[in-house]
Amino acid sequence: MSFQVAFLVGGLGSRLGTLTATTPKPLLPVRGRPFLDHLIDFACRHGAGEILLIAGYLGEQIRARYDGTARGDTRLAVVVEATPAGTGSALRVAAPALRPEFVLANGDTYFDVKLAELIRPASRLARMALRRVDDVARYGAVALGPDGAVTGFGEKTGGGPGLANGGLYRLDRRVLSRIPPMGACSLEHEVFPGLAAEGELEGQVFDGAFIDIGVPEDLARAERVMPG
Repeated sequence: MSFQVAFLVGGLGSRLGTLTATTPKPLLPVRGRPFLDHLIDFACRHGAGEILLIAGYLGEQIRARYDGTARGDTRLAVVVEATPAGTGSALRVAAPALRPEFVLANGDTYFDVKLAELIRPASRLARMALRRVDDVARYGAVALGPDGAVTGFGEKTGGGPGLANGGLYRLDRRVLSRIPPMGACSLEHEVFPGLAAEGELEGQVFDGAFIDIGVPEDLARAERVMPG
């Protein structure tokens, strides 16, 4: 079954300092190639028929490299948000290009999951891939109910083991109705908590390799974690 994967690739990458002064974070090299190339390979291996890159900061570099290209039978397209205003705003800008159901993924995170399991039919509007981590302080904890519904989100304060948001989602495009028509909006802080309160967000735990290149230490660690 062909499906669409949309990558959020518009972040500033401010925690990486001078590394992202002239290069968007997803294009930073890992194992000799842009990190985003590895994510695209991952989506293609799992059967994505279409990949949409939602860019922002230094987005013309991403457009120049990927827009209108293909990896085998998988088509790539790029949408650039003129004034980045959060992950919800990015999704709003990309709305005309999104399918009725799609996979949304952070462009600075690699999470080795079986996408066929993530995109299986669902009764709720959204499904979130979760990863057990030793310390949720950096990510914020996600709480699950006995039926798999997400029941709450913890702030990035307390540490210890728990479930972290893996930055990978199966979404029904009706989720877009939860995004205001203008202004800044964060999926993580505004849209997903609202969906959880409505009982429309579920979580699924995966145990595959997980790396977020948002800080220099993990960008370096990606050299060992990412597949060749």
